[in-house]
Parts: sequence; C-alpha cells; structure tokens
Amino acid sequence: QEIFSHCQYFTGRTPWDRRLTMPLSPQAKYFHCDEVMRPQFYGPQWEPHHDREKLVIMTTIRGNIFKGLRSIYDTSAILKLLMDTPFELRLAGISPDNELLTMVEQKLGVNHKELNLNLMGNKTPDELVEELLHADIFMHPSFIDNSPNSVCEAMLVGTPVVSSNVGGIPGLLVEGEEGLLVQPGDPYAMAGAILDIHRNPDWAARMSENARKRGAVRNDPDRILEELLGVYQTVVAQHAPVV
Repeated sequence: QEIFSHCQYFTGRTPWDRRLTMPLSPQAKYFHCDEVMRPQFYGPQWEPHHDREKLVIMTTIRGNIFKGLRSIYDTSAILKLLMDTPFELRLAGISPDNELLTMVEQKLGVNHKELNLNLMGNKTPDELVEELLHADIFMHPSFIDNSPNSVCEAMLVGTPVVSSNVGGIPGLLVEGEEGLLVQPGDPYAMAGAILDIHRNPDWAARMSENARKRGAVRNDPDRILEELLGVYQTVVAQHAPVV
C-alpha cells in the first residue's frame, strides 16, 4: 500500500491488476503492456498424441504454498480412482527434497510415486518446451496469479491448458475455447476438466489452435516493443520541461 500510494504510473497485463491499481493508487495512470516470453517458446507447435496409451499431464510449480501443490496431490488421487488408462503427472520446478513437498506428503500420508507424480526438478527453457510438446495437458493449479508465464508459454506452444480461475488468468484465455478454467482449490473440478480434455480430443485440438493464435498476438515481441516505447514516450512527454 505504501508503494502504491506514491507511484504515478503503472504498466500491467490483465484486467485484474488494472482493477487492483484503481483503489490502491487512484492518483496513478495505468498502461496496458503485454510481456515478451522466452524465445524458445515461439515456434514449436504441440500436436495431439493419438497413438499413446498413457495420459501425460505437465505442470510447473515452486515450493510456494500459494501455487497449489496440495491440489496436485488431491487431483492425482482422484484421477487414480477414476481413470482406466495409465497417466503420469510431471512436475517441473520442484524436487523430492523440497520442504513444502515433504510437509504435504506427511500431512496426506502418501508418497508422490504412489500418485503417479514425477518430480523433475528445475528445467531449462529448452527442456520445458520439450515437456510441453510431450504432454497431453498443461495443468496450472495456483491459488493466486496475475499472468503466469507458464500458462502463456503453454498457450504459445499450444498444449491444452487446464487452470484455476484466479487473478488475471481469466483475461488470458476464453473458457471452453482456448482452455478450461476451474475453481481454485477444487481437485474434483480440476480432475473433471482433465478428463473432459482427455475424452474429447477433437475439442482439445481446437482449443490448442485457438490458444496458439491468442498467444501469438498477445506475446508478439514487435508489438510489445512498440507498445512499451509508447508508454515511456507518454510518461516522458508529461514531465518534459516547458520551453
């Protein structure tokens, strides 16, 4: 609140952060300016894995309580009860020795291997692209977020997205057309959305194509460069000395 009370200008990317700025910094001017993703995610294109018997779900997560690690465990437990076909949930960004992960497993009395969770640790951008191309679904279970790079990167590649409906995420994709949104902290809704995509491959392919088109426009580097330069030019012009 202290920082917001003194700032005169903000740039943001979603309706959520714009609306937060309005009451926290009513004196400020807000500019919309999207974000350039890492170069490795521009170009590669996801394709459906029709001939594979195993469902592969991928997510990126850190050892942060707000990122939904517990939801991943609960969702995977539900999928184990409901799915006849094998599945694997691959987690990039977290290792078996993570403190929060240890706490979650002690609380639930389970081991990640029992729930088909593959803890892969940190991955390079090139490795993350390969994971997205290999996956059938990208899952984002966060409890709070603005415009998570992981969701934007998945959309650029075209991996079908299932995400919690929080923060600025509903401004990133259209529900049912470019991905699926579910209530945060609801593993049954998350599992149901995953099953929905798994059982409707043609729908998943259409959402993949739509998401790639949205990402290509939103995260276009040339457009964002022009947009950002325009922001700075506006701010500088407002403070230029009168001659």
